[in-house]
Amino acid sequence: MLSAYPPHAARRLGRLPRARLLAAGLAACLLADAGAGAVRDKAGWAEADAAFRYTVQPGDTLPLIAARYLQTAGDAKDVARRNGLPPAAPLRPGQVLLVPERLLRGEPLNALVTAFRGQVLLNGAPVTKIGAMLREGGRVQTGAGASVSLSLADGSSITLPSQSVVEVQRLRRVLLTGHTERVFMLRAGRSEMEVTPRYDDRDRFEMRTPVSVTAVRGTQFRVAVLDSGGAAAATAGVVRGTVSVTAAGSASDLPTGFGIRSEPQTAGAPVPLLPPPDFAPVVIQPDGQQVFALSPVAQATLYHVQVANDETFRDVLADTISPETTIILPALDTGSYWVRGTVLDAQGIEGLPKAHLYSYTRPPGADGARATDGGTVARRQTS
Repeated sequence: MLSAYPPHAARRLGRLPRARLLAAGLAACLLADAGAGAVRDKAGWAEADAAFRYTVQPGDTLPLIAARYLQTAGDAKDVARRNGLPPAAPLRPGQVLLVPERLLRGEPLNALVTAFRGQVLLNGAPVTKIGAMLREGGRVQTGAGASVSLSLADGSSITLPSQSVVEVQRLRRVLLTGHTERVFMLRAGRSEMEVTPRYDDRDRFEMRTPVSVTAVRGTQFRVAVLDSGGAAAATAGVVRGTVSVTAAGSASDLPTGFGIRSEPQTAGAPVPLLPPPDFAPVVIQPDGQQVFALSPVAQATLYHVQVANDETFRDVLADTISPETTIILPALDTGSYWVRGTVLDAQGIEGLPKAHLYSYTRPPGADGARATDGGTVARRQTS
């Protein structure tokens, strides 16, 4: 896999087990201004208030610390004020300074395109090749029937299916501490992430929405952005491990198999995730279209089916959400594929997944549109 870490760091991280994060939004996001502003203010306050405890080394001065580790020379004055010191105060070795984390300088990390198909935009420009780069402050968007996979420097990956938008709010390694910050905002659609567990306790991986912040602790989970009658809402559900969800001024730890729905002024209560549906053998129609029959699941309101080239579902070929238990997907080329099914409850919380490998044989003379038509399919690069 492509990596922006030095080889020795990549090898060290490569020995860690991996975990997957799945994020899904069900509709284009029509955001309520009040809800979005509240989350931005809350997140901004938390980051501004947090501080790193720096132990003064021999020869250190406030200007020297600023030159080495802070964003500007003027930040030395902020550090002095935070610690009740005059701007030119001498420092003694062993003295502990509180340094606001918002002032710490970071080196940028990259997200690289490792697979794509259809119309994908990076910062408004079409993606045309593997290796296209996305950095902090960037935006990636998929059009109808499109998908893209990104590889992060630490080995994590992000996959966006059709009609999805994610913004990169933070993607950096902090020079003073060495920890990484990976913070994303889900604006519309869905995303699926495979997240490398934290190498450093200070490492941060967050998926934000207009009404919630969900923090990863080396686990597999989903986050969804919903449009609930014109007001923003968000859901989170844990497939494996534990996540922390902050919304409406309160924080909740979600264990495996539970989900929660949050709104701008309300943090819901955890509920069990619904079980996945069972699949009948796929039926291939004369035009090549595929018919998947799913077993009904009690309390399910929607059924979600995806087909992909790979078991990790980074190269998604077809993706449909429907209230019906019979799902029709486009034709494919003859080969083996993975299909995955989930259901959604009345709150819009996606349940547990179930996936299996199946074989597809395209009928002779089939003239149905293929899922691979209309775009470039680029298989994910692996190490």
